[in-house]
Amino acid sequence: MPDFVDKVFDYTTYVVQGTASVLQDGYSISKDALQQTYDVSKNIGGTMVTGAKVVYGKVQENVPADIPSMVGLGIAPPQPIPSSQVTVSGLIYDNLTGFISKNISSIGLGVSIPTIGYTAYQIYSYYIPYERHAKRLKSRYRYEVVLVIGSMNSTFVSKLVNDLNMRGYVVFVTVSDEKELKIVEEINDTDVRPLFIDFTNDSSVRSSLLKLGQFLDSRIENIAEEFYYNFRGVLAIPDYSRLPKLKNLQELSAREYLRVTETFFLKFNSLLYNGVLSFIRESNSRREVVENYNEQNIKGGYAKLLFINFSVVSSNDNRRLIHNLSLETNKLFYNILYQENALSYRESTYRALGSCCDSSMIDMSSLDITLHKNSSSTLIPEYPMVQHVLSYCNKKMSPKDIHHKIYDLLNQQWLRKRYVMEN
Repeated sequence: MPDFVDKVFDYTTYVVQGTASVLQDGYSISKDALQQTYDVSKNIGGTMVTGAKVVYGKVQENVPADIPSMVGLGIAPPQPIPSSQVTVSGLIYDNLTGFISKNISSIGLGVSIPTIGYTAYQIYSYYIPYERHAKRLKSRYRYEVVLVIGSMNSTFVSKLVNDLNMRGYVVFVTVSDEKELKIVEEINDTDVRPLFIDFTNDSSVRSSLLKLGQFLDSRIENIAEEFYYNFRGVLAIPDYSRLPKLKNLQELSAREYLRVTETFFLKFNSLLYNGVLSFIRESNSRREVVENYNEQNIKGGYAKLLFINFSVVSSNDNRRLIHNLSLETNKLFYNILYQENALSYRESTYRALGSCCDSSMIDMSSLDITLHKNSSSTLIPEYPMVQHVLSYCNKKMSPKDIHHKIYDLLNQQWLRKRYVMEN
């Protein structure tokens, strides 16, 4: 996609995304919320008026109509108005109506602000569960599938896989040795499935990915009706945590350089061009068929390809040669892949309107997450109140913030080329 289109995306993606969401689903929920708030405001106003009338009637029944003269106290009564025309109930009524007329603006704000807040909450509560939880069938069975390309030896990957599973996705995760396979098996959940891949040759990669393809083409098990899976997308997550710490090129051996190249370039290239890109394209082309079989619209855009670069930077560590080389290699690889396969502006517009004209084009983005490590912890602990206070006061990230960002990217209609999270 040309650079000037990326700049247009940076300024318009949120506006267009919001407009598309309103056109598709927002009208009905907004109408319901507004109707509810109108009814609430009307009931409150009716109750206030009814209460005022009751008080007014009771005062007229129980309070003497004439105000006694204060002559006995040595004070002359008011001359212009006869005492027979002045009542306590009348004074209350006059004061109440005068107060309302003088403060009509404040009263209006007092009613309108809660009404607007209630409407916003209704819309928010409608959309957020969809964006950050996998959509399920009407029978509550899972049908959205995510492939995670990463090492389960990484704490970041293992926590993300568990969280994706907890939020309703069927998660396939690549494993390349017995240790990674054991970590997946210990989860003991049929919705988290290992995809064992030997990266030493292309034929082994293709045969392993064929198992994923057969799973996506098969009907969902244990359901009498004929329902099918929807491939939500791919998360490619390189593992930067196990790289050697080197300060200069003289310390870099040929063997270590080949290992890094194989891990951070050939591995992803082999997976993408031996089946993963095909899964994404086929998912886009069969989207309408899956919707018809499942009798349920697929929301959250088309299948995505997301590159996630998660790295921890120590403030006093300058031995980052291999890390920087690997990161730059991945960025270069992603840029080339983006130029060859990313959506055009025209295709993005069609898909935002619910139509896929060219399924060979892939909706992709990159998320760079950098944690600057110092004497304190890099991530906020998993306590809601602590997260809320520190994330806004100290601009620290929590695992929940990172996971929410990934969920949002998986379910957005429009994606920019690159996103950055940094504490």
